[in-house]
Amino acid sequence: MNSSSLHAMNADKFKKDIGFHKKVSWMILNYLNNCFPYNSIDPNLKFIKFIPSDADVERYWEILPRSTPVRILCDLFWIKFPWVDIIKTSGKIHIMDIGCGSAAYFRRFDLYSGVDINYFGADIYEDVSLNTYKSDPRFKFQSLESINSKFIRNLLDEGVNLITSLFTLEHVDDDLRYIRCIKNAINEQRKNVLQIHIFPSAECLYYYFLHGVRQYNPRTVSKFSRLFENRSNCFLIGMGGRQAHKYFLKENISWRISNRLKEVTDMKKFLHSTMSKTLNLKNAMKRDHLFSSPRNLLYALIIDSRKPGDRFTKEKLTNSLNG
Repeated sequence: MNSSSLHAMNADKFKKDIGFHKKVSWMILNYLNNCFPYNSIDPNLKFIKFIPSDADVERYWEILPRSTPVRILCDLFWIKFPWVDIIKTSGKIHIMDIGCGSAAYFRRFDLYSGVDINYFGADIYEDVSLNTYKSDPRFKFQSLESINSKFIRNLLDEGVNLITSLFTLEHVDDDLRYIRCIKNAINEQRKNVLQIHIFPSAECLYYYFLHGVRQYNPRTVSKFSRLFENRSNCFLIGMGGRQAHKYFLKENISWRISNRLKEVTDMKKFLHSTMSKTLNLKNAMKRDHLFSSPRNLLYALIIDSRKPGDRFTKEKLTNSLNG
């Protein structure tokens, strides 16, 4: 099986061209795929809840992108991530970013880590904005339809020690094959490599609607972590709380009403203009720190090929993220 979900129907390919019945089928299949999220969980998968403190939200608000709660939580995670532990154990950071899009995180990783990084971006299409970075010797890009173990092995030989994907795997029909290719390359090269994959939770089915192939939950993520057996250290970071949920749902409803009544077609433009005028999201995220919620907007899966406890422990990661 090459997909972590019950199906491989990709809404990116049909949402504008296929009839209502197929869209309904996609929604039903994803609803079923998200059921029983805590069944058959990998016992080696360690869970951590990340809710930024009100002090962190206040401190970093000005450098965060004006985007959806999911994207802002993602960036807060990268800001709080213990980059220094990668440098201590692996030296200079060489990132391979799968599905890099416009490669915006080349500059963001530089800013958030506080150190110079080498960055290799890979995506199906070459975004025109990549021309901005091509003069930087630390930046490389390759356009490719799919990845395989040989491609990953070559990059590991070139020094890649951190593999990332940000909101990419949910768009990949055969996401399990992708992770298997990475695993095979790491095992063959016997490299100490850190992987961090960020993807939407099951809750996002009701926010994004027809978006990619799937959403994720602890049960489906366990299919990734089990590939690495006991040889890797795996953590699943849940992000977001009840107030961020409410805000995201409210913004989605507002956009959909506006899209019908005012012919607003650019959701990001609408959200950006809304958030630039109010502090609703900022305040919602700060309130989330006051109480814990089992609901998550997104997850970060960390797979560390170093032996358990060698680089990260649950306690150490928890303190870095929530401290």
